[in-house]
Amino acid sequence: MDKPKQTALTVTRRARRHTEAEIAARLAEYRASGLTAAEFSARAGLRPATLLSWHYRLRRQEEPRPGSPFARVQVPAARAGTLTVRWPQGVEVEVAVDLDEAGVVRVVRDLLAPCWR
Repeated sequence: MDKPKQTALTVTRRARRHTEAEIAARLAEYRASGLTAAEFSARAGLRPATLLSWHYRLRRQEEPRPGSPFARVQVPAARAGTLTVRWPQGVEVEVAVDLDEAGVVRVVRDLLAPCWR
């Protein structure tokens, strides 16, 4: 009688999703640790590539690229108020708004449309 064949079972683990607050906290710990990305990642149970991608993504969000024609736009939490758009060349446009986020996006898109032609 033949022995039944054994098959290997491969289990893949799905990566855990981290909140922006968790990512910011881990990056602060990493910067304060003085460790290399590989050393910190091993101690924290992360892949070094994950830690570095968080680092570069956050840095891109914080620092506008030099020579970029775009400036960061901050939408106020309140729905009514004034939206100010400032271009790097010194042009400033103030718009009284009573819009939700999608409305603000439309206003900004319409203000920037001539720049894209």
